[in-house]
This record gives sequence, C-alpha cells and structure tokens, in this order.
Amino acid sequence: MKTPNLTLLAGALAVSSFASVASAQTTIYRETFGNNANFGVDIANYGWARLGSATAAGNVADFSAGANGTVTGNATKTNVDGAPQNLDNVNAGVSESMIYGFVFNQNTTNTLLYTNEYSFNLSQYELNSASWYSNRNTGSAAPNSQNVAIKIDGVWYVTQASNNFTTAGTAADFDTTATKTTFNLATASWHTLTATIGSPFSVSGTTTLPTTGTVEAFGIYVTLGSAVITRFDTFELQATAIPEPSAFAALAGLTGLGLAATRRRRR
Repeated sequence: MKTPNLTLLAGALAVSSFASVASAQTTIYRETFGNNANFGVDIANYGWARLGSATAAGNVADFSAGANGTVTGNATKTNVDGAPQNLDNVNAGVSESMIYGFVFNQNTTNTLLYTNEYSFNLSQYELNSASWYSNRNTGSAAPNSQNVAIKIDGVWYVTQASNNFTTAGTAADFDTTATKTTFNLATASWHTLTATIGSPFSVSGTTTLPTTGTVEAFGIYVTLGSAVITRFDTFELQATAIPEPSAFAALAGLTGLGLAATRRRRR
C-alpha cells in the first residue's frame, strides 16, 4: 500500500484551514429593537442615538429622547410587529422580543440614527455589508433616501444612494410592507458627513472609506423632502474576520511539519 504524500497532505490542510479562517463572513452586529412593553421606549435605552433637523437646511439637534424617536412596543399586539421576526441580537444586548418593536422616527427631514455600543478595529474585520428593514408614510417629496453611516476615528462616512426610500406603509402593516435595504460596503460610493449639534448636516464630495482605524459608531442617515414618519428595524452589519499573524504562523508550521516528515522518509 502506498504511503500518502505528507507534503501534499499538509499543504492541502494548510490551504483548507487558511480558507476557512480568511473567508468567514459573519454578522458582527444586529439590533432587532425588541420591545415587549405597551409603550414607546427612548432609543437611548437601546444604545442608539438620534440626531435630526426639522428642515433640510435646519440646525442639527439631539432627538434621542421623547416621542420623536422611540422604539414602539406591542400596545395591541397587532400593529407593532417588527420585521423579520426570527432573529436575535448580536453584540447589542439582550433582545426583549423577536416579534414586537421597531424604531418610530418623526418630525425631522434629515436624520442620523446610530449606535456606538459596539466598536472594533479594522485590523480585526473587513467590512462587507450593512442592512435594515424600513417603510415610511406617503406624502414626502424627493429626496427620499436612506444610507449607511459609519464613524471611523472621529469622522462620519456615508453612502450616497438617491431616492431609494420608496416603500410606503404604516405602523399597522410594517411587518408586511417593510422592505430590506442592503449596501455592499466594499463597492459603495462614500462621502464624509458633518453632524454637529447647532449646525446643519453637511455632506462632502466623494471620498474613500478608510481600511485602517477604529469603527466607533454606525447606523442610518436619512434625507427626506418633508418630515414624514419613517420606521426602521433589524439593523445588521456583516464583516469578514481577518486572521491574526499567529494564525498564519500556525499554518506555516503545519506545512513545515509535513516537509520535515517527507525528508525523514527519504533518508
């Protein structure tokens, strides 16, 4: 019986191990905004914040508390079903409900909904995509846009899709009318966003999303033609883990063992 070629075996194992480590795309953050109570809860209780302006040129103010930005609960258990209803939180605390609850957003045209409850360094993960579910009331003139916002080393970056917030609906039918918006973060066009309380929101020209640094916050940037009610649920961030140098060393060692074993056999 032939003895297996240990060099090829070790090499194949090393390649297989590297592929499994380097291509492991995973959900690194998910917030489902679960609320099993019969009242609205400030989004600050979920580790999220809300900055907004009443008009497109208006100054930014903090709307994180009060009726303007809340997570609606299951008051009647028929009109506040979230979307979808089978997912739990990831790195976002314990979800109170996988069925009930979504973000209720009103009285602002431009809004930055974001969280800083989970941060990571870009040496740990390569960003892949961001997604969420949403609908809005009818009646808002263009623009009706929703985009990803990511804060890296103190600077906000936003994608700049145009008029992609087209799904109309109400709170009562959110679970059936809300649609999923997904952004490929690797191929998206990026801009810098200035969001300073007391000054208007400002979006710059095209830039490049950094590949180094610390991701300090992320969320959704909304621009509307008028201040209609919008709703959001199940924000998710996907990324690929970047192997640590020790992982490469271990794989190199595995290959080296195979080579050494082959040399011993040939002597």
